[in-house]
Amino acid sequence: MLLITLAAEAQAPAVTFKFVTYNVPGAALTALGGINNAGVVVGTYTDKSGNTHCFTDNGTTLTTIDDPNGTNSSYGRINNHGAVVGTYTSNETGNDAGFLYEGGKYTDIIDPLNNYGTDANAINDSGVITGSYLVDIGEPCGFVLKKGVFTTITYSGSIKGFTIPTAINNSGTIVAFYLTEEGTSGSVMLSGKKWTVISPPNSKQSIPQGINNKGNISFDAYSSNTTVVGSLLDAGVYTSFKYPAAGETYGGVLNDKGMMAGSYQKGKSLTGAYSGYIATYQ
Repeated sequence: MLLITLAAEAQAPAVTFKFVTYNVPGAALTALGGINNAGVVVGTYTDKSGNTHCFTDNGTTLTTIDDPNGTNSSYGRINNHGAVVGTYTSNETGNDAGFLYEGGKYTDIIDPLNNYGTDANAINDSGVITGSYLVDIGEPCGFVLKKGVFTTITYSGSIKGFTIPTAINNSGTIVAFYLTEEGTSGSVMLSGKKWTVISPPNSKQSIPQGINNKGNISFDAYSSNTTVVGSLLDAGVYTSFKYPAAGETYGGVLNDKGMMAGSYQKGKSLTGAYSGYIATYQ
């Protein structure tokens, strides 16, 4: 376990982070996609043949989650009831298809306006799912799936409607990233019908990764076009964080107990493999 104390931005009190590395045994690459309040982690691993798989780990049992209708399941997220969403490559179409895995059963999540693929990116405790679908190559729109009804959501400040939701909390607040006029990614929050731009200070571009029920938000923050560190928004204050000795650190997905699960790239040369991390902060 590694302990690192970082000075928060905006002259806020220091925030203390404790990091633990997480890797799926025998995997070539591990990326964590979240952690729920029970401490169950979810993520993606790449096997030695280059195939990707979703998984959950409750501390005693690691369960691989591969949708039977395709290959390369990835980008898993989990709610506090253990329901998992992710994306796989459809055997039928060759496109991305979202899935819900709950109670041992797989259910496809495919937006009815989907032309080129659907990604299921997050789920809250009420079972509301958010993600994105392609209306054309390179033109994703966001969606919300609630009680079987798909609703398209797009940020009006984005180019060609390019909006990709990444997380949703129990109040229905969504965080997403969009394509700016400069061709970079910006972060936004949707609460009700109101969009708000959110951005870590001194970042050239950002991607939000998680929002919990306390309203804490985590980000990938780009201080340059190639340098990525994590950023945490807590009580109105942004704090940068970096896994010690990592080349890049990506913002983790948050639970409500001061824990996040994310990923980092080993080595400062940006040539190392990716690993997951579990962090606690206070």
